[in-house]
Amino acid sequence: PYGKMSTAQLEALADCAEEYSDGILHVTTRQDIQLHFVHIEDTPDLMRRLAAVGITTREACGNVVRNVTACPQAGVCCDEVFDVTPYAHACASFLLGHPDTQDFGRKVKIAFSGCRQHACALARMHDLGAIGVEREGRRGFELYAGGGLGSVPHQAKLLEPFVPEDEILATMQAAGRVFARLGEKKNRQRARLKFLVAKLGIEELARLVREERKVLRPDDRWTAYLGDLHAADDRP
Repeated sequence: PYGKMSTAQLEALADCAEEYSDGILHVTTRQDIQLHFVHIEDTPDLMRRLAAVGITTREACGNVVRNVTACPQAGVCCDEVFDVTPYAHACASFLLGHPDTQDFGRKVKIAFSGCRQHACALARMHDLGAIGVEREGRRGFELYAGGGLGSVPHQAKLLEPFVPEDEILATMQAAGRVFARLGEKKNRQRARLKFLVAKLGIEELARLVREERKVLRPDDRWTAYLGDLHAADDRP
């Protein structure tokens, strides 16, 4: 998630690339690593070795939430409102394998950005894009929905002008539930969130997400990570 890797993970990926692939780690636009030309009989051992250092291939493909991305300069950008990496990490962990994200018509891509001025994270070109903002000293996010590229590119529209930090995961979950329920399932060419926004309008989608949020069962994971936001901060 968001391109974060430890040295142990990088070494494990390098070893696996040499032993099971062609010796090359392919870095993707979603801040993932791909290993090409892997033999099917080697995949169980390969996946166990990656799992041992905290790397999963789960939901790298399929009609699910793909790898959650963030600005590559998050944490060191002089213009960011705050570092969004802990939120991206929490979002990825929370939605990975979540039962409310398993019935989409197609994939959902999420990105986090720490500022409006720069397009590093391409937040407005994602199904869901969260841009860090502050109101009266309180952290939160501008939440955009319905972005995407492909043959029919759409720029995301503003779903909520301010989602407090303690509500962002619940709001993402609610949006996922609405998309799973109302999104296209039969025609894959029209099964992205951008087409649901075009069909319903952003105001109606926002209303549905708010209503869905009201009926969600409380989950401690929505806010559990907030007490550890500064664990990875750099110090002099």
